[in-house]
Amino acid sequence: MAVMTAGAVLTGSGTPAHAAQSASIKVACGDAKKLVSAFKTANKQSTATIVLNPNKNANCTYALSNLWNGLNAGVALVSRGKNTVVQGNGAVLTLAPKADARVLIKVNAGVTTLRNLVLAPGSANEALWVKSGKTVLAGNTEARGGDYLPIESGATLEMGDTSSVHGHHTHGIYNQGGTLVMSGRSRVYDNHAGPGTDGGGVWNLGTMTMKDHASISGNSVQGQTGLDQGGNYGNGGGVNNKGTLTVQDQATITDNTATPRTTGGMGGGIYNSSTTTVPTGSVTGNKPTQCDGPKPVTGCTT
Repeated sequence: MAVMTAGAVLTGSGTPAHAAQSASIKVACGDAKKLVSAFKTANKQSTATIVLNPNKNANCTYALSNLWNGLNAGVALVSRGKNTVVQGNGAVLTLAPKADARVLIKVNAGVTTLRNLVLAPGSANEALWVKSGKTVLAGNTEARGGDYLPIESGATLEMGDTSSVHGHHTHGIYNQGGTLVMSGRSRVYDNHAGPGTDGGGVWNLGTMTMKDHASISGNSVQGQTGLDQGGNYGNGGGVNNKGTLTVQDQATITDNTATPRTTGGMGGGIYNSSTTTVPTGSVTGNKPTQCDGPKPVTGCTT
């Protein structure tokens, strides 16, 4: 049940002005239809909190099949409120069998914070699409499995508070020109990019900053054979950087792999075509090399 609160304040002329509305919405475990309704309500508010799994059940899953219409067809949930917080309480969001949607959550505007939530869309789908505005992953939120997590130009994804992106098969994150900030021991790990693409962990074309013990580890990418799509793809097991990458404050890129084939397979840790800054020792244990590419990486040995 939605709980609406609103107040009034006096302007300088003494005319009452209504304060921004807010909403707090509890969604019973497994009630996917109510969850869609909760997002639609939150999108109309200045601030909103959606509380999933309010009784904190050990195994709570929301299997979504409802679709937004129009430009958001194929998306299960759309967030475009000014400030929306989804408190997951350990709940899992997934797509129902035979669901037409292929994206769990699309962020279109405003600030959306996902806390203590698991996004598990299935192997051919996307957990999260950061289209615009800012998305914050916190409280051990996981984007688990699926295709990849896109960040579009002008949008921001902030990962903190032990959040993670893992188990994807076409990079973990594809930053198409936006801003990616990893902090608070957040992780991008165990993602695997096949031939015809770059960046097992992250393919970065925008601005990316790693700090505060964030890590990229255990990711892989494969080079190509003559039968694969043309071009020199399959580079950057941890990160393929074509934007600006900064690694600082004890962040690490470790134990990632690029597998050479006919072409590609360079830069186990970082393949750099633009601007990368790392402190000595933060890129380690990657194969076949720590860093590679047309632009050198200061502080990183090959």
